[in-house]
Amino acid sequence: MQSGSGYTPIDEWNFAELSSDKQHSEYFKITIKVLELLEKVHELQKYDDKFEFEAISGFLKQLTFSLKALHLKYTYPSERRIWLDLSESGFPNQIEFAGLEKDITTASERCAELPTASVIARSLLDTMMSQYKEPPELLKILCERTYLDYIQSERLFLPYCPGELHYLKTTPKGTLFAYPFACYDFASNRPYLHYMTLEKEDLDTEFSNALEDKFLKAVKLEGGRAAPLAVMGSSLDESLDNLHPKSIRRLCLGPLYSRYMLDLWKPNQADPCEMQIREIFSRLPESNDDFILFFSEELLYSKKQRVEQSGFLSMQQQTREIYEIDSLNPEAYDRKVSQLHYGVLLSHQLLQNLSVADQAKLNHFNQAKKYVYNNEGVVYGI
Repeated sequence: MQSGSGYTPIDEWNFAELSSDKQHSEYFKITIKVLELLEKVHELQKYDDKFEFEAISGFLKQLTFSLKALHLKYTYPSERRIWLDLSESGFPNQIEFAGLEKDITTASERCAELPTASVIARSLLDTMMSQYKEPPELLKILCERTYLDYIQSERLFLPYCPGELHYLKTTPKGTLFAYPFACYDFASNRPYLHYMTLEKEDLDTEFSNALEDKFLKAVKLEGGRAAPLAVMGSSLDESLDNLHPKSIRRLCLGPLYSRYMLDLWKPNQADPCEMQIREIFSRLPESNDDFILFFSEELLYSKKQRVEQSGFLSMQQQTREIYEIDSLNPEAYDRKVSQLHYGVLLSHQLLQNLSVADQAKLNHFNQAKKYVYNNEGVVYGI
């Protein structure tokens, strides 16, 4: 994705600012629609563990809620409009999610300085009745107050989203727990949703306060970015002596391509997938709602354990996990995962207009599970 005339580039960084009210409205209309349809895709999945289904569903709802919050925040911006990522993402730049986290900490203090939304609305109406025009300053204040009243920390998707430890079962070697967490990766500017199972080397079905605190800090440190899963699993395994990650499942969202967003920037000749999508959109009846979302699911699991010395001269031994890496799949091997699956979400009309040649040029399209939505918003897998 390269810069064009539809937005304002920000210095030399790979993100940009939308330039008009129409662009703002259309961008959020499309992106929120994508996430709401993705929630329906999730409802079609089969999970052995209800807790996992509910955890991932919760993260998706948080992501949708956060996009709606950003829509409010930048409807009448006082300084700038939202910054979009220009790499293979299609989502807002990660700095916007960091901004949500900052706004939560200052919301109460700022709300104390502002009139309530109802008072501002009355002043706005009085001014419009007397001057026959919308006062921009009052609109900005009303937008800010509405946004601050709307955001709630427990409902927002932030740079790092912790979950809750959940006891699963007792095993021959200890107790098995689950822990979901998510992050908005600062390098790829995409959301990543995780579900980890871990084994504790005792039969206690609860964590001590000290162990839970150590565990949560370690996961935040390793899971606050989209590191390769084998690296994440091994790092956690080494930093937590009596806790062992047994599996990690990760849902990776993006890139997202839409006709409207592609029209905002110049074609990237170095990205054959983008160029093919542009060509496909050009053959369809014009509609700003056209989009195609690529996503993937990574799975890492332990195949066995080994016992090793804890130090060069130490006689103490520690148990470490050995993770399965799919060496026959080059991309799975590169990502350091045991299994790798692809998915794609697109409209029924768009799918019908894809030729065999089109599909061959779209990243992993032929290997992907296809999810299609119709004009009524019904989603089904094919």
